[in-house]
Amino acid sequence: MPAVLVISVLVMTVTAMAISLVTLDGKAYQEYCKGKQRILDLESALAVYRYDSSMFHTADSSYIVLYDEDSEIRISRKPWGLYEYVSVSDRYENTVGRLYGRESDSCHEAAFWLCDRNRALTLDTGAVIDGPVYVPPNGINYSGEDTALMSVRAYPAKVSSAELPRVEDDFNERIQKVFMSGDETTMKYTGSRIHRCFSSGPSVIMASRKDSVFMLSGMTVLHGEDIVISGKSEMHDVIICAEKVTVRSGFRGCIQIFSRDSVTVESGAKLEWPSGICVTTHSGFPYVELHKGCSVSGYVAVIGAEPDMELRYPGYVQQEKAKLNGLLYADCSCDIEGDITGAAYVRDCFHIEDGIKYPGTISSASITRDDKLAFPVLMEGRYARKPIKRLL
Repeated sequence: MPAVLVISVLVMTVTAMAISLVTLDGKAYQEYCKGKQRILDLESALAVYRYDSSMFHTADSSYIVLYDEDSEIRISRKPWGLYEYVSVSDRYENTVGRLYGRESDSCHEAAFWLCDRNRALTLDTGAVIDGPVYVPPNGINYSGEDTALMSVRAYPAKVSSAELPRVEDDFNERIQKVFMSGDETTMKYTGSRIHRCFSSGPSVIMASRKDSVFMLSGMTVLHGEDIVISGKSEMHDVIICAEKVTVRSGFRGCIQIFSRDSVTVESGAKLEWPSGICVTTHSGFPYVELHKGCSVSGYVAVIGAEPDMELRYPGYVQQEKAKLNGLLYADCSCDIEGDITGAAYVRDCFHIEDGIKYPGTISSASITRDDKLAFPVLMEGRYARKPIKRLL
């Protein structure tokens, strides 16, 4: 009899343990599914943000309820240069943050846009434009000995206007806020490595004229007057604000540059995706130059140039073998060579050969429309956003 009791107790104990383990395993799996669903809820909120322009009515933060009170999500948006940083979070401290651009550059979705200056667009030897083209009413002329080396694909061309497509109504306000960030509490750069999480808000740093090697990453804004970025610098996701900026040969990083005067990218420098250059000036003489062999992935915007019918003051110069992967918006005179993959909108252009200037001419340049890119929030157009990268 005692043996039977002992065996019965052991059997009941083992059975209870097995039931307990199954219950615990079930609870663990249930919590796993709940956690996974919460992350999916955050992704759903980001999907709504991508296509719903009315999500933010008056402020850059909002609460949405997807299914029930348990799925209430806070979504916050803040401009980061000409892109947008969006974070979503729930009551369980789950957070997802991403950088976004626009699905389309403008409603025109052009490969190349040249404003009407009462003359035709001339393509010289080596010029290739692949995609929708907007040109003056005078059309397109072909110059040079070998016409097989010049072409416009996706012809017929459409007629452009005398002005570039309009920028967003809040563009000037956005740029002003970038420069005004230097009025906030700043610290001088000491040469140390600085990383700032995007969830923590921006860190504002002031550079001196002797600084050239910077170790910065994350939500950091670097201010200065004349900033030189050495090839030894390590910079990722950083914004730079200055009167004049020079990117030395050998630099490789992800930065957005905002200037009131000029930006020069030297040969061999690489501004990686998603970088950008924006020069806005009240002087009437903005200037951006991409030297031979350099590359910029993101955008270049040049705004504020005075009328230049004689093409004496180019605001954008891209040398041969220089590459721009993204959007060019140049409301100025341009001298373009090398490659542009994305879209190019220019006020006017010219080519110089043997000391002679040829107005309205593109030579030794390849311009190709690319719809796979995420474009900056710059020109008026459809609201739809496109994710660029995950940031926390």
